[in-house]
Amino acid sequence: MSFFEPKKRYQPLFVAGKEPQLIGIFKVDHSYLDLPRIMHQHDNRCELLFVVEGTAKHIIDGQRYELSPGYLAIYNAGILHEEYLDASDDMVVYSLGIANLNIEGLPPNHLLDPKVRPVIDTDNSSHFFVSLLDKIYEQTVLNTDKGTSVAHYFLLALISLIHAEQKVVNPVDDELTNTGIAIKRWLDLHYQEDITLQDISEALFLSQYHISRAFKRFSGYSPTQYIARRRIGEAQSLLIHTQMPILDIALRVGYNSNSLFSRTFKTIVGRTPVQYRKDMQK
Repeated sequence: MSFFEPKKRYQPLFVAGKEPQLIGIFKVDHSYLDLPRIMHQHDNRCELLFVVEGTAKHIIDGQRYELSPGYLAIYNAGILHEEYLDASDDMVVYSLGIANLNIEGLPPNHLLDPKVRPVIDTDNSSHFFVSLLDKIYEQTVLNTDKGTSVAHYFLLALISLIHAEQKVVNPVDDELTNTGIAIKRWLDLHYQEDITLQDISEALFLSQYHISRAFKRFSGYSPTQYIARRRIGEAQSLLIHTQMPILDIALRVGYNSNSLFSRTFKTIVGRTPVQYRKDMQK
């Protein structure tokens, strides 16, 4: 018989008396892309996304990442993200929403330290992640008190495993990337305004060519494309969560013309704002 004793005393991960709550778990395939969710953020929860099969590009806090099987993306509360760009037809992804996440030393609903890369290649540990996610999904689908309880404890194990897999990365020391970050921060403050590339250039004391080149490499979008997607992502949130009139939403996100707003929305989402609201309310 073999006996092993832990080398270190167990340190509680969560703030005393505050355990996380599973909002929901989804098994996403390519059919989900019929109603794409453009750039958005969640202020009241953390979100996890684990790739089981296929590939897709994801934008997290303005930066583009390509995810393949075994990759895990973590969106802290308040972090802008956009998912499933250029997704392969065989894509299968687990997506989880977690509320009431309180980890010692981190803000509410944050699983990652800001110095930690938001994408983890689980590599040799991927089978543990798949097993835990399968169990959480299976128990949640049962829709019973027992299933909910079992899923909760598997969720605690999953969060603990993710926390153990985190790797602190050195601060970025790449001129184009740092410039991309600076541009993204400025655009996030001003995307609702009527701005041009020249406005960005004058505000950041950079040439228009350098701005376009640096931001395209950083995010995969031109500044103009990023502004449009920020506006449409915010419009989607308002269409889903409020009864605000379409014209008011257009004005709120930065469009002075309802027709321009509707055309841009349909180009990016594939539906008009009116159609999108109806589909999301079904």
